[in-house]
Amino acid sequence: MLGQQLTTVSEGGSSSTVQELDNEMTAGGYECDCGTQALIFQAWTDANPGRRFYRCGAGRRSECNYFRWRDLEKPHGWQKKALLEARDLIKAQDAEIKRLRETQAEGIESYAGEDLEMEKKALESDLKTSKEKEQTLREVLLISWIGFICIFATVIHALK
Repeated sequence: MLGQQLTTVSEGGSSSTVQELDNEMTAGGYECDCGTQALIFQAWTDANPGRRFYRCGAGRRSECNYFRWRDLEKPHGWQKKALLEARDLIKAQDAEIKRLRETQAEGIESYAGEDLEMEKKALESDLKTSKEKEQTLREVLLISWIGFICIFATVIHALK
């Protein structure tokens, strides 16, 4: 089972993905020159799209600079082309998602400013109307009870 994934991009535009693997999958893995368990990364450069390699598990700042290809053959042919197209499509979709999130955040801010004030006024008006109706119903109920008591008293007095 795969653990977390982390994608890193270097200044030159190349990128790689690290996968922290469970013990079962790292059995038979490699140790760096510094004794740290090597992590599996995936290159996304134009020359090696999708090609996996081992690198020091201590991170980029490690001084051992351990590197070893896991996939011995370089990608070629239609597979390489498909991987490059998929990489570019994913980058474009990530950029579109980022743009949409920014647009959504701007939309929420503008909605919060203008529309909420109008909605507040409408709700205050509805509340006032409801309170007026409640008061009217209370008055009708009170008058009904007074009328009932008067009629009841008249019937009792007539029967005596």
